[in-house]
Amino acid sequence: AQLLCEDFLIGPIRPEIGCLIMGFHELVPEDLLSASNLDAEQLRMLICGSNELDVDEWEQHAVSEGPPQVIGWFFDWLRKQSAVARSKMLAFVTGSSVLPCGWQGLRDPQGHFLPFRVQVEGNATALPSAHTCTNLLVLPPVLDRWELESRLAKVLEFAGREMLLA
Repeated sequence: AQLLCEDFLIGPIRPEIGCLIMGFHELVPEDLLSASNLDAEQLRMLICGSNELDVDEWEQHAVSEGPPQVIGWFFDWLRKQSAVARSKMLAFVTGSSVLPCGWQGLRDPQGHFLPFRVQVEGNATALPSAHTCTNLLVLPPVLDRWELESRLAKVLEFAGREMLLA
């Protein structure tokens, strides 16, 4: 019965699945995968990352430059946002809406650690901007929390759904 089910589900695409598995094992050798004793959920997280974003962890791992009050307002605003909005903000700054194996997984193309950075600078009337190559969020030096929250909401509005991967 199991072979019949397998043939029904995989039979027509067996060559394609075989190629996919061979390509996967080129990146992750089978002997290393077997020796690691990873379960399916751990392997999924290594490949896809995590879409659960804890704002306290985010703040703890962020490198900040500028007035602590404005940076604090940013993280306070994030705490009030939905999981989708948090993912959109992460995507706006890093280019990905999921974390690759936690905050220590943020890397540049050469594999060097590249932390999430928040910098307060520029024109006080500007919208927040981001540099995805360096995981840098640039916040304007606003004078009150509500002005920053309004501008962050605009950024999410403009970012759109295309920023979500998960």
